[in-house]
Amino acid sequence: MNITKDEKPSSKTLFYGEVPWVVAILDKNLNLRCSGTLIYPKVVLTAAHCLRERSISNLFIRAGYYAPGVTNKPQSSQLRRPHKLVYHSGYDEKNFTNDIAIIILDQPMLLNAMVDVICTPEEGKEFIATECILSGFGSYSKNGSLLSIIKKINYTYKSQEYCLKEMKTTGSLQFYHKSNICGLSDEEDGARNGDGGGPLFCPLKDDPNKMVQIGIVSWQAHSKGKVPTAFTSVKHHLPWLRKYITELS
Repeated sequence: MNITKDEKPSSKTLFYGEVPWVVAILDKNLNLRCSGTLIYPKVVLTAAHCLRERSISNLFIRAGYYAPGVTNKPQSSQLRRPHKLVYHSGYDEKNFTNDIAIIILDQPMLLNAMVDVICTPEEGKEFIATECILSGFGSYSKNGSLLSIIKKINYTYKSQEYCLKEMKTTGSLQFYHKSNICGLSDEEDGARNGDGGGPLFCPLKDDPNKMVQIGIVSWQAHSKGKVPTAFTSVKHHLPWLRKYITELS
């Protein structure tokens, strides 16, 4: 995800185990590449653009890692290697169509207070659109150094009518596809480099303590002021996702 900002982040720091499904996708030197989510102990959901030109031998997945953004308690992270990378066959790197992929891990993550899975959308289950959250390891610049912190940003899920209008205004309508949804940050800070592949998740109306992932961070228009972030729609891709999960399991 190509986003350049150098301001101090206004996003909220996290508490121990607050977003246990968010994982970091690292290169062979354990440097951050992207974010992702654990949807099964052995399956990570992310954006296809995060894995382009990446081989299994050059990737690591880390779960349960919060520092330096975490505000309490020590960490206990888990590191895994990918066993297989699966891209959507309709992914187009030029316009980010079907920007979705899954990573099958060599060993399942051990679920605990810091590492857990997140739910995907279900038919008939409505979520609270004004209380969504983007979480990831987005980077920012401080004193010339690039730092990556895990954070959460409040987002409002927007209607497709709103999204199409705003994408047209920012000159990015050609990149907005039926496989996308969009949301607007409630703060000046939105998605950053490193947040790509991370989740947009929202509480269910009938069970606000249960979170469901509705989007995957895909791209954001380069424009001054607050602009919507485009997410890959998880619901749109559920048939593809379930097909591969069934085959691989």
